[in-house]
Amino acid sequence: MAKSINNLQLVKMALRDKTKKAKLKSELSSLVDTIVNLYMDHGYGSTRDKLREVSWTYFDFALKKYAENMENKHPGKCYKFSTYFSWYIKTSIETYLGISKEPLKGIRPRRKR
Repeated sequence: MAKSINNLQLVKMALRDKTKKAKLKSELSSLVDTIVNLYMDHGYGSTRDKLREVSWTYFDFALKKYAENMENKHPGKCYKFSTYFSWYIKTSIETYLGISKEPLKGIRPRRKR
């Protein structure tokens, strides 16, 4: 349970403080790179930089939804923010690549050549 509280506190601090948000982003950059590399290995024909950019599209939204869900829907549960955010990373990339079963709004799929 302590991890859940620490994750929630970390997210709340990131929502209030731009410096803390930047630090959290920095800590999550290796997760983003790992997921981006999975899609690069499959040869979808996009650049690594573009997939990284798309990966961060829903970061702020994920912070807000995580805080809401942990407080209201899942109090006492132990979900890591990185696990929660990884869904947004994958779905953002898949939406951009045009292969998502549940596309996210606000991400324009790339043009296929």
